[in-house]
Amino acid sequence: MLSVVIPTTNRPDSLIRLVESLQLQNMVRASFEVLVVYNSELQKKSSPLKDSSLVQLLCAPHPGVNHARNHGALHARGSVILFLDDDCEVTDPAFLQKHFAYHHSFSHLAAVGGPYLLTQNSSLCDQIYHANNANWIHANLTETSRSSALLGGNASYKAFIFANGFRFTEEIIYGGSETPLNTILALKYGAHGYFLDLAVYHNTQLNLHSLLRKAFLQGIGAAVQTKMYGHQLKQLSAGSYQAHFFLRAGLELYALFFILGYQSQFSDGNRFLLFLKTLVDRYVKNKLMTGLRNHAVQLYWWLYSLCSKTFWRLHSITLASYGFFQSMFEPLPLAPRTPIAVRFSYRCIFICKKLGWLAFKTVGLK
Repeated sequence: MLSVVIPTTNRPDSLIRLVESLQLQNMVRASFEVLVVYNSELQKKSSPLKDSSLVQLLCAPHPGVNHARNHGALHARGSVILFLDDDCEVTDPAFLQKHFAYHHSFSHLAAVGGPYLLTQNSSLCDQIYHANNANWIHANLTETSRSSALLGGNASYKAFIFANGFRFTEEIIYGGSETPLNTILALKYGAHGYFLDLAVYHNTQLNLHSLLRKAFLQGIGAAVQTKMYGHQLKQLSAGSYQAHFFLRAGLELYALFFILGYQSQFSDGNRFLLFLKTLVDRYVKNKLMTGLRNHAVQLYWWLYSLCSKTFWRLHSITLASYGFFQSMFEPLPLAPRTPIAVRFSYRCIFICKKLGWLAFKTVGLK
């Protein structure tokens, strides 16, 4: 049996779309269940959904996505537990069946996940967020279809993981909340399965404020992981420079606020001053100084190459000139006595040959 756990808060429309898309799955109804976990009893009472043979409504004892996930896993009956975000939508009718089949085909995998897809009406902020997710997964790929990280809104786990005491880190309320568990499981059981055909549409509907807030909270989540487990997260990439300018700039801004959130957990100073320090460290100390250092190294090797070529060219010309002047004092070949005019012409011809030889050697040098 497969259990689908959906943590949700204040997204009734997208939640209904997700549940309706799950009802269209070609998996036998009796072989999967849907657990919708709210953050408060008030939200549960005002839910547009009702308990049914397929859907069960739950309420987590404390706010936070990881409290909801752990509460859903506690009530799940399936041997595989799939976690989906409430702003996702499933369009592949075999999506649930594929998750379940991958766990049975690869029994050694503790977790399996897939990518997010952008919706047609996605904004630039949505594109930045999804490009960042793609970079994050790419940075953690260990081999084909294997990754040490998964996206929290599209990942399934074998139920024995939670029976053995593993939990989502509840100290992380929002932002990179699934990463500590995925990191620990990857260290214990090996890299997770990451399959491109397990894709879901992610309708994030972000604006600039919510995008930067996500980056900041993910940085805080990374700091919590470092404090609790000592596992340092890999640095977020700024993405491919083949992307257009605004996407690259947005990824840089996202990474900047991620670092700010991370460092804010290790400093009690003013956040604005910390932001300025982060800005200087990332773009002045790191990028500018690294760029200047690289240019200085390139200039050094260019001068070295130029001096080396010049030296060897002068060295060759010097040797050729030395050979010419040395040959000027070589005696003429032995010959019968001839008038002085003939001997003088021989000497002139000999000198002209030497001059021609010198010119040829000098011009022909590489």
